[in-house]
Order: sequence, then structure tokens, then C-alpha cells
Amino acid sequence: MELTLREVRDEDLPVLFEQWADPVAAQMAAFTPPDHMERDAFERRWSRLRADDTVLNRVIVVDDDHPVQHSVVGT
Repeated sequence: MELTLREVRDEDLPVLFEQWADPVAAQMAAFTPPDHMERDAFERRWSRLRADDTVLNRVIVVDDDHPVQHSVVGT
């Protein structure tokens, strides 16, 4: 299996939303925003993050370019 780190693309967002809204993942997370099940809130968050030049957004993908995780780093 090969892992790659690349910029977040529009087509990644549906998969990232599934991960963000997953109830099991939310239960295990130390912090979950109250609106984690709302697609509009997710879209607003990613629009803000992707528009901010001080934030580095990356997604980890496997062989078939399928996103498995993401990373957001602010400067």
C-alpha cells in the first residue's frame, strides 16, 4: 500500500464529511463540534479553511487516490 499526502480537492469533501459525521468516530473523539452532523456547517468550515493562506490543508490518500484522513495546520 502506498500513502500520499496531497492538497485537498473538491472531490475529497464528500468522503471527509462522512468521516467528520461518523457517530462512532465522534464518540471516540476528545472534541466534537456540536454541528458535526450538519453538511452546511462542514461546507462553511472547509470553505473558510481552504480560503485561508495561513492554513495548510492536506489529505492522506491510499493507492487508488481514496482519502483516508486529512490534516489542517495553521501557521
